[in-house]
Amino acid sequence: MKRYKFNNLKDFDTNSQAACYLSGLNLPYKTLIALLKTNDFHLKHFALINLNSIDDQGMDLLFLNLTGQDGKIRECASSKIKDFISDNPKLSSYLEKHSDITAQSLNDINPQVCRNMVDALRYINNNDLFIEKVLKKINSIMNEVDITNAVKSYKFNKQIFNLYWNLYALENILHKQMKNPRQIFSLINTASKAGNYTIRERIAKIVLKMDSLGFDMVEYKKELSQDENFYVRVAISSSHIRG
Repeated sequence: MKRYKFNNLKDFDTNSQAACYLSGLNLPYKTLIALLKTNDFHLKHFALINLNSIDDQGMDLLFLNLTGQDGKIRECASSKIKDFISDNPKLSSYLEKHSDITAQSLNDINPQVCRNMVDALRYINNNDLFIEKVLKKINSIMNEVDITNAVKSYKFNKQIFNLYWNLYALENILHKQMKNPRQIFSLINTASKAGNYTIRERIAKIVLKMDSLGFDMVEYKKELSQDENFYVRVAISSSHIRG
């Protein structure tokens, strides 16, 4: 196997052979961060997999790798963001620092990226900025397509996919002191009539979250408990647990 010098990143033969060679090394944090800054897929992927600690620069780089990168890189970066924030909730401040990227990641074509970032948002405390951003996207989707329509098309399915993950994110960031809960009630009134049952299922979760925050959701719970879809009925009858 070809030998590589690691005194300077310019010495790296940035291809899969270099990545294979690196896999046998225990590289220091600074070198992993340097690899993460490269434009090589294999080196980026290697660096992401092997990041076991993080600092300010590293967190910023993780968010920057959520856009304009291969799907595997975005997925791995989002997974690291989720894990680091889960281990240290104070790092959730980076979700706010990179709020536009975070909001964009909820509409990624890779569902695992969406799920990872939705999970990370659980650690945001009383942040109305995110509620506004997510609601803006939700309202934009519902203005573009008739969600009560069950007719399938590529555009419709893509919008429903995005709506699902934004509703999931909204559930995780709702809080008792939110500025305008009436917007949430308006959303529930509309989206509870969606033709796609997965949207009604997510609305059921939002209803339960609002109920846990002390809002009067009796009528909504009653309506959804009679939904024609089994999964929606199960969702509204369950306690507010991770969906």
